[in-house]
Amino acid sequence: MKADYLDSHERHRIDAKLLLDNERWANASHLYGLASECGLKRMMQEFNMKVNENNGTPKLKEDRVHANEIWKRYESYRNGHVLGVNYILPEENPFLNWNISDRYACREGFDKHLAVLHKQGCDLVQNIIKHARNDGLLKMTSVVTFDQIIPSISEILAKHGEIVGGLEWLVVNRDLNGRVRFVLPEKACVNGGVYVDIYKEISKKLKRHAYDPANGVIYEES
Repeated sequence: MKADYLDSHERHRIDAKLLLDNERWANASHLYGLASECGLKRMMQEFNMKVNENNGTPKLKEDRVHANEIWKRYESYRNGHVLGVNYILPEENPFLNWNISDRYACREGFDKHLAVLHKQGCDLVQNIIKHARNDGLLKMTSVVTFDQIIPSISEILAKHGEIVGGLEWLVVNRDLNGRVRFVLPEKACVNGGVYVDIYKEISKKLKRHAYDPANGVIYEES
């Protein structure tokens, strides 16, 4: 498959957050490093990093590095680009204690402090990405990111306010894969088709963050 650094940055970051929330320190730490590497490589592309056309990987060996070394490579590209002044990272790389080979390490060698440190490093990269998107340097895609899920759902539910307002309650449940579905009172099953139609709109909007509409609405006893 061809490398898509922006999408990879996003999916690794989302999964890392889920792991962090569930105190899976080792894998959270590892994915924050991968997310940061991918995000910075996408920015490096905008700053003229050359990639192979067939698979999207960097042409130069010096650019085929991971989180613990990518900080310096990013800085070299940023310094050499006229727009680079707007996308400065702190000088100290928070991933100096991160290594790609840590995927083989025992989980006991990781703790909350380390995972949070790497999250903070990834947050720095994410802020750069957001800045670049707002500036138009990185083109917005049709992919809905994790941060956009709740606003997107709220907008669609507000459009169907009369229908949704008649419910005793409605829960939007997110699973560990980041997909969302409706949980409704069992008695709402009588008009289930209406809620499935609303969920279809959400599924169309959220794409990979939603279920197939037939499985997107479940019912529970009040």
